[in-house]
Amino acid sequence: MINRLAPLTAIAAGALFFPALLAPPASAAIGDFTAETQVGAPEIGNLVPCTTTGKDCLVGAWLVGEDQHTPASLTLNGRLVARTDNGSIWLTYNWTPTTTGTYTFTATQGASTKTITVDITKVGPGLPTGSAS
Repeated sequence: MINRLAPLTAIAAGALFFPALLAPPASAAIGDFTAETQVGAPEIGNLVPCTTTGKDCLVGAWLVGEDQHTPASLTLNGRLVARTDNGSIWLTYNWTPTTTGTYTFTATQGASTKTITVDITKVGPGLPTGSAS
């Protein structure tokens, strides 16, 4: 008796196996990506999301994966604000928002991209109101 399904079984097995051979090698990726400010004394303070104008914020992205030491960049509303070309696995930008609004940060490394939005809703003491640009 001839098994007429044998060719189809072989094709299906190949379809499952060959993509693994053709897949690109493991590469870099963006890990944790946050925009935070410190509340309290440095030795006991807590990191909380940035929400207030005039307060220093640390925007940071961990670079992970096999190629984590390759160059990476960080943009704020489409404008380049930080790069790492030195093999660092921590991409950072010290930012002090001056106006309220929604800001978009994008971290890119190779084909990996991750975006966060930061809503600045409170006005710090003595600062004018405005909007993100």
